[in-house]
Amino acid sequence: MPFLSTSTIPHLSGTSPFETARRKLIASLLAMKAPGAYPNYPIPSDHEGIANHIREAAKIFDEWLSAVGHQVRDNTTTDIDDNLFNGSFTGAIEGNETWALENEGIELREFRQAQRRAS
Repeated sequence: MPFLSTSTIPHLSGTSPFETARRKLIASLLAMKAPGAYPNYPIPSDHEGIANHIREAAKIFDEWLSAVGHQVRDNTTTDIDDNLFNGSFTGAIEGNETWALENEGIELREFRQAQRRAS
């Protein structure tokens, strides 16, 4: 889900850019569809779906942080690197939480294939 545009949020004209970013963040999070609870016997795609859900949330937070960072860069006396405030949330979860979930999907596939071969 993309970060919602200002036009989809009512009454934002004349609002602080930080308030605008906050409202867009909240609206985007509310528009996100949450995955269902794990079933009794999860399949690999259940784990992979959670990884994608986490990525979607990270992207929304990255877009909020980028909007905040834009304001910071425009209002500081020092040079703020353009990469600062960009991709921090996605960078934090990729290869960590997402890896754990995707690895569980791989392990579960391998376990089930071994069970089928053994029977």
